[in-house]
Formats: sequence, C-alpha cells, structure tokens
Amino acid sequence: MPNATPSTSVARSILLVVGGALVLMEGAAVGYRAYSDWGAISSRAIHRAEVALSLLEVVHEQAMLNARANDRADPATATLDGAVAKFSASGADVRLWMAMGPKLIAQQMKVAAQAGTNPDLELPRDRIERAALADGKRAVGILDGWMRVTRPSLMGSGKADNPRCAACHSNLKQGEVIGSFSAAVNLAKPIEQWKSNLAFEIASSLGIVLISLGVVAALLTATTLAPLRHLIASTRRLATGAISVQVEGGERTDELGTLARSLEVFRRNLVQKRDAEEKLAHLALHDGLTGLPNRTALYKFLQQAVARCQSDTKIAVASIDLDDFKEINDLHGHAAGDEMLKSVASRLIATSASGEFVARVGGDEFIAFKTFKEQAELFGFVGRLKEATQTQISVPGGHKPSAARIGVAIWPDDADTPDALVAKADNALQRAKSDTIRSVCYFEACLDTAARRRRQIVGAQQGAIERGELFLNFQVQKSLTTLSTTGYEALLRWRHPELGLVSPAEFIPIAEQCGAIVDIGAWVLRAACREAAAWPVPHTIAVNLSPVQLAWPGLLSCVAQVLSETRLAPNRLEVEITETAVVGDRSEALKTLTRIKALGVSIALDDFGRGYSSLETLRLFPFDKIKLDRFFVTELVASTEARAIIRAIVALGDSLSIPVLAEGIETEDQLAVLRAEHCREGQGFLFGRPQPEVVFDEAARHAS
Repeated sequence: MPNATPSTSVARSILLVVGGALVLMEGAAVGYRAYSDWGAISSRAIHRAEVALSLLEVVHEQAMLNARANDRADPATATLDGAVAKFSASGADVRLWMAMGPKLIAQQMKVAAQAGTNPDLELPRDRIERAALADGKRAVGILDGWMRVTRPSLMGSGKADNPRCAACHSNLKQGEVIGSFSAAVNLAKPIEQWKSNLAFEIASSLGIVLISLGVVAALLTATTLAPLRHLIASTRRLATGAISVQVEGGERTDELGTLARSLEVFRRNLVQKRDAEEKLAHLALHDGLTGLPNRTALYKFLQQAVARCQSDTKIAVASIDLDDFKEINDLHGHAAGDEMLKSVASRLIATSASGEFVARVGGDEFIAFKTFKEQAELFGFVGRLKEATQTQISVPGGHKPSAARIGVAIWPDDADTPDALVAKADNALQRAKSDTIRSVCYFEACLDTAARRRRQIVGAQQGAIERGELFLNFQVQKSLTTLSTTGYEALLRWRHPELGLVSPAEFIPIAEQCGAIVDIGAWVLRAACREAAAWPVPHTIAVNLSPVQLAWPGLLSCVAQVLSETRLAPNRLEVEITETAVVGDRSEALKTLTRIKALGVSIALDDFGRGYSSLETLRLFPFDKIKLDRFFVTELVASTEARAIIRAIVALGDSLSIPVLAEGIETEDQLAVLRAEHCREGQGFLFGRPQPEVVFDEAARHAS
C-alpha cells in the first residue's frame, strides 16, 4: 500500500536498530560465555597437567635418588618409566615425558662415552619445551587438540651427590635449567562440548533476538505504527481537501499524541479557513441584508441561462423598484426601511417557482428573471412578482401598504446580451415609474431612444460650463400698477454643438438626478449676480434654486461668496424655490432659508398653487414674495373659479404682508383682470420674452 511506505520505513529502521542492539548484546554475552567456558576448560586442563607434572617430578626425584645402578633395570628407573608409560598410553587423557636441554645432552654423551655406554636421551620436542628451556618459565600451549604444559627442571640441592645425577649436575651452576617435564591433556572432548555449548548459545541468542524483535515489532505496531498510519492517512486526506476527516490519537500523551493534536488544530484551521472562504464567496454573491443574490450573481446566472437557452425558449427580466421606500426611510428610519426590504425579499422568494431567479441589486431595486416558452408563463411570472410586492409593511404606529413598479424586457426580442437585457428592463422600469396608471411596463423601442437621449445629455453636461455652452436669458418683471420695471428673472439655457438648444424642462431634471445641478446652479447664481451688478439701474435679479441645491450644505457659503465677488447688494438678489423643495426636511430647509434671508437676500415661493401649496408653508417660511403659477393666469379670463382663486391668493398675501407676482401674462385682458384683483406684479410675454441681454433706455440710464 502506498500510504504504508513511510510507516514501514520507520518500522524497518526501528527494528534494524533494535535488532542490531540485541545482536550486539547477545553476541557480547555469547562471546563472554564462550570465553569463560574456554577459560574454565583451560584452567582445568592446566590444573590436571600441573598435578601430573608434580607427580612426575616426585617420581623422577625418587627414582633418581633411589637408583642403585646406572642402568635401565634399576627399579627406580623402572618405576619412573612405568609412570610415564601409564600416563602416556594411547588414548589416555594425560601424557607425560621429560626432555633434556642440549647442554645436558652433550655432557651426558661425554660421560657415556667415557663409561662406554649409550644413554637414552630425549630431545626437546616442540616450541613449548624450547620456550620453557629458553627462559626458565612454564610454557602453556595447544598442540593438535592437546593442552601442553612444560615446566623446566632446576638443579636441586644435593642432587649432584647421587652418582646417577652427578654426571649431569657436576658442571652446572646452581639454578641452571637442565631439562623439562612436559604434560599434555587431551582437549578433544572438552572442545567438542565447548563447541556444542557455543552452538547452543548462538542458537539460543538468535532465538532470543528473533523473539525480542517480534515482541518489539508487535508493540511497535500496536503503539506506534498503527496510530502513525492513521495520522498519515489523515494527512493525505487533508492534503486532498477532505478536511472533515477525524484525526485519531489526540488523547495520547506521547509525541504521537502531540502530533495528532497539532494535526487536529491544523484541520480545524482549514475548516475555519474554508468556512471563511465560503462566507466570503457567499457575501460576494449575496446581499447581506436580504440574503438574496446580488448584482454579480445576477449577471453570472443570467449569462448561464442565456447560454443554455434553446431556440424555442425566451428569458424575461423584470426590474423592480419599490414605491415610497425613501419616504419610509425618511419618516420612520432606516430600520423600518430594512424591514420593508426583508419582507419584500421573503415574499419574492416564497412566490418564486422553479427556474426563476430573484436578486437585490441595490437600494430598493430588485431584478428577477425566468425562462419561459408560453406567454402565459410570462404573465404568471410578472403577476406573482407584482403580488409579492403588494403587502403591508409594519411601521411605528401601524402598517403601511407597499407596492412596486416593474419593467420587463425579453431576450432575445429586446436584447441579445445579458447587460443589454438588464438595461432594457431598467428603461421599461423608468417608464413604469413615470406612468400614473400602469405599474408594469414592457420595453418599447421608443423607450430605448429616450434612454439613449438621457444618457447623452448626462454625458454632455460634464464640462458644459467649461466649454461655455450655458448662458442666461432674462425676463422682465413689472409693476402691474405703473408698468415700471421692478426686476428680472434669470432663466438658464443650454446650447450643445450636437444636441442643439436643449430645453431646460429636459436637462434640468436630469441634472438634478445625476447631481450636476449643484455646480450648474452655482454658475447660474454667479453669472446672474455679475450681470445684475453691471446694470445701470438697481433692479432685482431673481434666480431659481433647485431642491437639490437647497439640501446642499454649501449653499449658504456659496451665496455669500457670490455676493462678495460680484459686489451685488444683497437686497437686489431674490432666490426662488418651489414648495416641493421644502417638503422633504422642512426643519433643515427652514434653517437654510432663514440664514440666506439674514444675508439680506429676498425669498420667493415659486409656482404657488401647484400640488403641495399649503398655508402652513406660508406661515413657517420667511417668504418675501409669492409667485402665482401660470396655470391660473391662463384660465383667468374664461374661468370664474380661477379668478376667485387669484382673488383669494392676493388677499392671503395682503394679510401676510407678502406681495403676489403673477406668471404667464400674455394678453391685455389677463392684465386687466389682475389689476382689478389688485395683484401687484407680473411677468410674461406681454411684457417681453426672455432675452440674452437686458436693454435699458436712456430714461432708465438717466434715472440711475
């Protein structure tokens, strides 16, 4: 098995080390025992040889001392010869003999020659005897399986008195070696026994080593190799990504336990890392508030759906925008807005069928898509989306109904790419948001043209000031009593080199939506004040403020800076706002207008009577003028109701000490009625159309 290779290598190494140690230990023990046994055998053999030599020496001395004649028939000599023959018989364990040194042999041969005899002398037989005769010490050696012990003979006191010994000892010095006694002990049986014992010892030691290795291997497997294999298997599984594996052995107290615990910590870290990556991946593709997929996930799955779509199927993309979401946020707080989003998201998920996808792409915008074949499937899909967004939202103090606007685009009828398809659905949504009757609109080609026009205007507005494309027209304002000029209203115009003269009704709302109105409005204010400061007469200049400008924190400082730069008297500047500009945050709007008025600037309420006009607004805000909406002036002659409304508004202005200016005066009849109703000021085509330059007559110049 591949995963057993590391642990097998470890086991082999451990067993080799243990086996080597056991072999060395047992080898040393066997060697020591063999050496001890051999020493004992040698000691016993030497002891036997020494005993035999001592006996031989005693018999020799007695034989020599008791000899009566110098011949072989002497009983003493016969006794000595008999003793030697007895010990040296064939097959005996001990053999004895005597050897004479060369010097002694020469002397004896000399004596024998003198006596006329041939002595039977024995020469030194081997290196043991020669070594003993050479240094006068006992020599021990093994020759042919026999333990050989040789002891040198020393001249003893009184021995030379014996006639038999005198011939040998007469010419020797005291203590000089004259020969040797030799004994050989047969070691055949002891050596065989020793070899047999040694073989048994070796076999026993080998058995002990093998048994020990087996026990060590078993213990090693049980205590180390099996857990190690589990750890190796766990490590391999972790390396392949199987981080749910359970690591065994963490309860152990040895190094493997430490390793197992470390591996478990590593595994848990991998689990935490995987969970974190999955969470990040989920967050990257899902909305944190509602849990729905986000815009990134939408395009990912929509692209997949387009790639899988067959020729007989289509894809419907629905762009959804909630009604009154900003109002709920502003009036009840962001928590209520979040609850609204979560509630709608839950309902969208609950009503979604198989094969349908819903995502939150930002703010209160949702996008859903569905693959369908029949038109009925499309209508059912849109109907369920509409039903899911029509619910009751819990707000502080009760419930508020919620609805949504939906724009739908179809692939491949309306677009051939996911990006274009979503863009077409957004175009349809814009149509639905501006439609007062329908809450669901399907994409139409004319909508795309209008959207392209809008995008073109947004892009062209960038840099319009620097390119000098913006300019002002001025419309005169007159006293209806004397028809004298009281001031002018600055009207913004834009001439683009490609788009031509773009209507303010078209580009100003777009500038408000994209935020460009702040810079444009500041330019209008500065240009109007600069123009008015150059007039020869001190007429007022009226400048319109967008609701976006009124909410801009830098408005007050901008007005003060423009007045300082142009050196225009503050009482000659009049800023006009509509009531829609103050309905959002009334308290902040009131603070801003009060501070502007404190600069000496006049405040006019424009388009009074359209939509949001209320007496409460007139009471709270520091208006210096009311500008009556042109709708009432247009209907003034033919409608008694319009005349009655104008009469009431003028009376209201008088009661509040706020003068009223009528807009859109185009005929003498309208002027006559307004004079009859005591309206003080007016403006319109009757007095003059907006012009790029203000022309003053000589009388006006002289009056200045």
